[in-house]
Formats: sequence, C-alpha cells, structure tokens
Amino acid sequence: MFKEGGLVDFDGSPQRVVHFSVDLRTTTRQVIRLASSHKIFLFLNSKYSNQSHQILLNCDSLRKSGLDKILISVFQESKITDLTTELVSKEAEDKLANTLRPSSAYSDFLIIASIILIIFFTSLVRTNPQLTFDYLNVTKLFYFIGQDETPNLLRITSSVNLLFYFFCSLMASLALITTAHHTTQVGWSNYFDSHTMPGYLQNWLVYSLVILGMLLAKLILEIVIARLFNWKDITGFQFFNFVRILLVSLMALAGLIVVAFSLGVAINYRTVLYGGCILLLTGSIIIFLKLLRRAPFNSFHLFFYLCATEIFPLMVLVKVLLF
Repeated sequence: MFKEGGLVDFDGSPQRVVHFSVDLRTTTRQVIRLASSHKIFLFLNSKYSNQSHQILLNCDSLRKSGLDKILISVFQESKITDLTTELVSKEAEDKLANTLRPSSAYSDFLIIASIILIIFFTSLVRTNPQLTFDYLNVTKLFYFIGQDETPNLLRITSSVNLLFYFFCSLMASLALITTAHHTTQVGWSNYFDSHTMPGYLQNWLVYSLVILGMLLAKLILEIVIARLFNWKDITGFQFFNFVRILLVSLMALAGLIVVAFSLGVAINYRTVLYGGCILLLTGSIIIFLKLLRRAPFNSFHLFFYLCATEIFPLMVLVKVLLF
C-alpha cells in the first residue's frame, strides 16, 4: 500500500487502493483473476486499464506485449473488503484420471423446486380461481380511475391470501438462490450457496420464511403508517396491489429466464436482479397513481405516505441485493 511517499507491505488495515506485482516470466499459460461484489478499477503500471466486478488478465498476452513484470493496482470507491485475487493455471486434463462427475445437487434441487411450485400454483388455481385471477390480472393494475374493488381487499390476512404470500416468498427465494449460483457479483451469494440437494432445499425453505416475514412486516408497517395518516381503509387495497405487482414481476422474470435457457441465450443474473428492482419501482409509481384519487389529502402528503410504506423499504431492498 502507498504510505509516507512510498509502497509498503500491506498491514491489513482498510484501504481503497492496493498494489501487487506479478513476474510474468513465471506465469506461462496462467490467468490473473480479480473479483469483488463491488466495482473494481484496475490500473496496470499506474495506467487505467479496466473496470468491472470480475477481471481476467492473460499473462501470456501481457508478456507478448513486451512486459516482464507488471504492477497491478486495484481501486474501489469504498474500503476494499471482499477482493479476491487468484493466479489460475490452465492445465490439460489427464485422460487417464478417474475424475469425479460434476455435482448435480443444484440441478436436482432446481427440478424439485420447479415441480413443487407448479403443483402449489395448480392447487391455488383449482381451489381459488377467482383470487388467482385477481392477482394475475395485469390490466387491473392500470385501472387508475376505476375502483378495482374485490372482496379479497378486505381479507388480506385470510389463510388463502397467506398461501399466496408464501408462494411469492418461495418464488423470490428461488430467484435469489439461482442468482447466487450463477454469479459472484453480489455480496450475499455465499449465504445461499450449498453443495448438496438437501442443503439447497433447506436454504430455500429458510429464506422463503424470512421473505414471508418481511412481507408481513411490510403489511404491519402499512397498517401503522395508515393509522398515523388517519387512512385506515387503504391498507388492504395497497398491500393487495403490491403483492399483485410482486407476483407478476416474479413470473415475468421466470418466464424470461426459461425462454432464454430454451434458446441458449446467456443471461447476466445480476442484470435480472436490476430488472426486478426496476419492476418494483415501476409498481410503486403505479400504486401512487392508483391511490391518487382515493387519498383524502393532497398528492404532497400522499408522496410522503408512499415514501414510508413503499419507497424506503424498496431502497433498503436494493441496497441489500445490489450493493
């Protein structure tokens, strides 16, 4: 690290910039890999080179460009906490080696989880077709002037609605596990990692219950804030539309991933997370427009009401998921 006018050995203290050198004469057929959940700014011999969450440097290519030794400097806007630097060797596989088959734990889990979700959703459709239609009716999201009334708005804590909340939680948890499996660009990926199929199922259930608890906590928050604003009859309408937006967004992203997989198109799952957050943000705008004609006060107070019940929880969610 740079200290007192020169480079000194790294002492473990929080830094925004670290430096290390690599002797390229001893790195035949090797690759330098740098990765972090936060964006990396890379400098080679004090000259800016690249920025990303994961950077690969081919040592042979660097050596062919006339370099024998290179100084690598890594800068991050916040303190460096989870930077990984590796020297990866490319070696030919021994054809006589008795290597183990790749683990199929994640694939087995994904198949079982998909079957469970399909059976769960089919049961909801068969036992509660009207409620299912209400949740999946996208056109009603844009009924800004119409009343969009349904008896389910008055029973948001009924057992049937709780089943839909749990179904949303299962889908959201599966989406997070899938993202953690396919990318290391998120800081929470290690929490969802597992090496056995029962382990994946356990994580799926645990994090589904955590997400369900967060949904119920949001419902309680809306009830409390609505009472503070003396608007007690709006909680059912608002929360029902939030769950509707969440369910439609999850199904839309799941459909996109299935289509991309069928066509053989590679997906950046971090980008999918961005897309999900954008859909939820768009949903907050839709809820604002739907509540605008219902509010007993002006739009300025309605904005503050939604900040407390929609915008701030969404900001916390984006901070946890993406930064």
